[in-house]
Amino acid sequence: KIELIIMDYEAQLVEMQRCLRFIIEGLCRLRSHPLLRWNNYYTGDWEVRRALQTISLVSDPVDRAEEIINHTLVKLASLQKGIDKYFTKDSKEVKKGLRGLAKQLHE
Repeated sequence: KIELIIMDYEAQLVEMQRCLRFIIEGLCRLRSHPLLRWNNYYTGDWEVRRALQTISLVSDPVDRAEEIINHTLVKLASLQKGIDKYFTKDSKEVKKGLRGLAKQLHE
């Protein structure tokens, strides 16, 4: 049950990461657009200024959000590995115990 919850959470994080990458790509394209350059003569237009302000304000939080999602995905993968190791170790011990019990019953 825990594995299903983790896998569902991981799928949601991957989807958010995909959306953030799309946003970051769009912001990069906007930054390099000729009409939105800082030294362009269109900067007298308030709409262009507003777009420049929005790009500068949004870029850092979006980059930070993607970084957090990447770290979270790495930690989730580590958690899944740890859970798998724990249950694999326990199943080996159970198998050893069952073999010993079977030998005792057989004798």
